[in-house]
Amino acid sequence: MNERTGPLQSIAFFILVGMIILTIAADQLYSDYILRPLGRIIKTKLVANKFPNFGTYKEVKTSTDDFKHLDISIHQMIQTIESTFQKEREFISNASHELMTPISILQSKIENMFEEEDIADELKVRLLEMQRILNRLKSITKTLLLISQIENDQFLKEDNIRVSSLLQEVYDEISIRLQDKNISYEVSVKDDFTLVNVNKFLLFNLLFNLVNNAIKYNHEGGTIHIEAVKENNAYVVKVIDTGIGISSTDLPFIFNRFKKLKQSLQQDSFGLGLPIVKSIAEFHHIKIEVESEKDKGSTFKLVFAGVTIG
Repeated sequence: MNERTGPLQSIAFFILVGMIILTIAADQLYSDYILRPLGRIIKTKLVANKFPNFGTYKEVKTSTDDFKHLDISIHQMIQTIESTFQKEREFISNASHELMTPISILQSKIENMFEEEDIADELKVRLLEMQRILNRLKSITKTLLLISQIENDQFLKEDNIRVSSLLQEVYDEISIRLQDKNISYEVSVKDDFTLVNVNKFLLFNLLFNLVNNAIKYNHEGGTIHIEAVKENNAYVVKVIDTGIGISSTDLPFIFNRFKKLKQSLQQDSFGLGLPIVKSIAEFHHIKIEVESEKDKGSTFKLVFAGVTIG
């Protein structure tokens, strides 16, 4: 009996371990089988779709009533989100179009009043103030319309342009503002490259808004440095300034067009420039990274990972 006890205990132990392993494996396989419809729901309804355009509804086949109910509930939620976003886009587009007409009429009337010979100097000052307000309103309206057009894919991507040429065009457009604030401007194109199948107008607006913000929120006599370089097998453009910076609490919201940020006593917010930047970047599959420190400056990094490089 003593001679047989040892081998029998070993056999019993291995059988027990084998049964435990088989039980765990069977449980894992059964769990995977049961939860497979849930994985398909997540993959097809959420992960594989671009927010907020989710496409048409496709039923996930499952014999479990709970998963069927979950599939239908997620689809209804997606429909509500998509419909709400579409209404918001349509409203912004329609409102922008409608506002442009009265703004243009008012501008024409003010310009006609300036041509009158007997107009008083005090009235001229007031008319100039009105004209500035109308110009700002027109700029905001155009910006909202541009964002709406970008989000509705109303632009083509058929242009090829070198980054150095694009940066030069931005400088030519904004050089006067740099002189007004005595800001030094430096461009370093270490690795020049051609952007293929892009929209030149939109990319110009993207870089223009970044540089414009770098000027707007910079100190008198500050600096702006733009660098085009290849990093980690990706082409990158950096816009670095020595401005007022962005607080850590505001940084997550700078691209939100509905969030008003207090940046300084002189400036109310970042306005709509950065939301345009975000919309154009997403349209071209450009990744934006931002580093900033209050009162020390900001760095906006554009990673052209999703853009064809020539």
